[in-house]
Amino acid sequence: GGGTGTQMGASGGAGGGAIQLTVGGKLTVNGVISANGSNGASVAVAYQGYSSGGGGSGGSVYLTVGTLDGAGMIRVNGGGGGSTVWNVGGGGAGGRIAVYFATNSFSGTTSASGGAGAQYGGAGTIYRKSTAQSFGELLVDNGGAAGATTPLPAAVYALDDLEVAGAAWLQLPTGTHTIDNITVRSGTTLSLLPSDVLVQFKHAQVLAGGVFYSASSSTDHPDDLLEIQPGGLACFNGFFNNAGTISVLGSLIVRPPQDAILTTYTTVFSQLRAGVLGQSVRIWTNVNEDPKPYTAVGSVLNGYPNNPNWTTFAAHTVQKGDVLLKYTWAGDGDFNGVINADDYHRIDSGYITQVGGYYNGDLNYDGVVNADDYFLIDSAYIGQSGPLAAGLPQDVLAVGQGQVKKDGQPSLLATLFSTEPML
Repeated sequence: GGGTGTQMGASGGAGGGAIQLTVGGKLTVNGVISANGSNGASVAVAYQGYSSGGGGSGGSVYLTVGTLDGAGMIRVNGGGGGSTVWNVGGGGAGGRIAVYFATNSFSGTTSASGGAGAQYGGAGTIYRKSTAQSFGELLVDNGGAAGATTPLPAAVYALDDLEVAGAAWLQLPTGTHTIDNITVRSGTTLSLLPSDVLVQFKHAQVLAGGVFYSASSSTDHPDDLLEIQPGGLACFNGFFNNAGTISVLGSLIVRPPQDAILTTYTTVFSQLRAGVLGQSVRIWTNVNEDPKPYTAVGSVLNGYPNNPNWTTFAAHTVQKGDVLLKYTWAGDGDFNGVINADDYHRIDSGYITQVGGYYNGDLNYDGVVNADDYFLIDSAYIGQSGPLAAGLPQDVLAVGQGQVKKDGQPSLLATLFSTEPML
């Protein structure tokens, strides 16, 4: 589509048009296949001022080939907004690329980025499907520029792989979608809001700097895995409904319904207690890795009595009633990644008052602050080797439906979210 013009007649850029090729044999692309949007115009009007048009949206490239080869470029980028000394038009959105193939040996670049402007355009989509894939893979990449949201058209989607990259913000439509593997890369956002957006996946990972918003995501098999790595963030409006494993290597915020805040936190506390007492205070950072000693899963019921009232957590706005979780050194109650005098003051106060909770020194979740907790914080103080991930939350592991086994061995996991009765 074309860009929108602004006052005094500066026209928006033209859309990129459409290209469709069907090649039964090999298509070699060493040059450029382009359906880029055009840049918006810039106009200076005597005695009136300056005007800038918006960039045109990228077009579409649809390829059906036996073999895709070459080292060239396939692009459907949005056009840039017009620019004057007084104003800048908005960038055009990226377009659509779809490639169906039997063999893909293409080593060039494909891009569907939004154009530059007062606001960058949103990313387009790049879809690839081989004859060996059941559903194909979708890439949403804005080339590193934060821009407008990319809303997928209304439909129910089934994909082998979904990757959000390059500062894109992807919004899935209403419906129940099946996506086997999800990757949310640095600086990007995957939004599964509102609550009528549901995704069932086998493996989802949120990398450092990525954000995953969800109201009702789920897994449906004990070996399914949600992996939030150091610096990544997941925010759940409600409880995560799953039967698999949650490996939170970054930050986790759970926002329960207002009528279930205390019930939710009690469940978290009890499940952490079961995991700690049933196995070890050392929580595995990955089901295939050795645990780090002197660590514990910290939990805070934000804004409630005997808990802190934080406005931000992991650079994200939080509110009263949010359940905040972080894997850190045992006894690090303020979640700054180190054990210091402030943490000893909290455990001493908690020992005297016995108000309970991790924040107040109950580090092993057994309902009392005693010598066992002092042993943990003393060990962590002596053994700490600097802030964990520069003070970022690192790890919470969770299992629903009991213990998950890998290679025949039970995993040492905190049973955090579960459909089992609360202990």
